[in-house]
Amino acid sequence: MNSRIGYGIIGLLFSVFFIWIIINGANTFQKKVINIVHSKMDNKLTSGKREYCFDTDGVAVSSDIGNGTNHWNAFKCWGIFRNYIYIRTIKNEMVLVNQNDLSENDVKELKSLLSQNLKEETL
Repeated sequence: MNSRIGYGIIGLLFSVFFIWIIINGANTFQKKVINIVHSKMDNKLTSGKREYCFDTDGVAVSSDIGNGTNHWNAFKCWGIFRNYIYIRTIKNEMVLVNQNDLSENDVKELKSLLSQNLKEETL
C-alpha cells in the first residue's frame, strides 16, 4: 500500500513537471538559449545599425549582415509623427527617418518620392 502511494506521488510530480514544460518551460528554455547565443555574438551583428537609401525602385537597406532592396509594393503607406517620417511595411513594421538628420532639400525630395509611390497616412 505504501509503495502505491509513493509511486502515485512520483507520478503526480512527473506529470506536473511535464505539464509545466509543455506550457511554460519550452519558452523559458528557448529564451535562455537565445540569451546565451546572443551574448556570444559579435557586437557588429547585434548593433542594429542600418542604412536606408530611397530611390525610384524602393528602399535599399544595408547593414553589417547584408544588403537588400525592398520594392515599393512591400510598403503600405507613409506619414509624419512628431519629428519622424515613417514608412509602414505590409507586416506593420516601421522604418523611421529622423528629419533632423536630413537637410531641407533631402526632406522635400524624400516626401516627394514617398508621395509618388505610397499613400500618405495621417495619425
